[in-house]
Amino acid sequence: TDADVRALFAYLQNPRQVPILATADTAKEFFNGKDLTGWIGDPKLWSVENGEIVGKSPGIKRNEFLKSHMVAEDFRLTLDAIERAGFMGLHVFRFSARPRTAAARYDGQVPAGEAQERSRQAIELGHRLRAAYEARFEGRPLQVIWDRPANGRIRGVTENYLQVTAPAADRRPGQLEEIVWRPGGMAA
Repeated sequence: TDADVRALFAYLQNPRQVPILATADTAKEFFNGKDLTGWIGDPKLWSVENGEIVGKSPGIKRNEFLKSHMVAEDFRLTLDAIERAGFMGLHVFRFSARPRTAAARYDGQVPAGEAQERSRQAIELGHRLRAAYEARFEGRPLQVIWDRPANGRIRGVTENYLQVTAPAADRRPGQLEEIVWRPGGMAA
């Protein structure tokens, strides 16, 4: 549901861990409360106690994560959740292992070809989300604050983070102006 998606993104954006919203329909698929079925992790560090996942770190030299098969195996669910959340766009960073980084040593990495395809799909979704977001404001008056002039034009951003360009003419950085939004971000 949309509420589930919002709860998931609130969890992911929060610097502190908060409970994941589980419904009666999905809780047992994610965690059965008895063992680590469906999870990948070092059993010396991860266990289930009293129906809860418990992690212990007895002097480990690097982080050891517990990963869910459910997340790793169904990228389409991730894209669906992002789409339902209605973001105004995405910024996609494709993982690339760099020598001497902890990430390069993680087990269960997605093969390079699959990672590239996932990145392509996420970038494409980001473009669609951005276009849909911008279309919601077509013909509406919006406040823009002008920022950077270059080559006779000036860039700015609206109160809802839409990027705008216009002829620099009498506009200056820091100036507020009401414009009528057009897809593509061009102002008269």
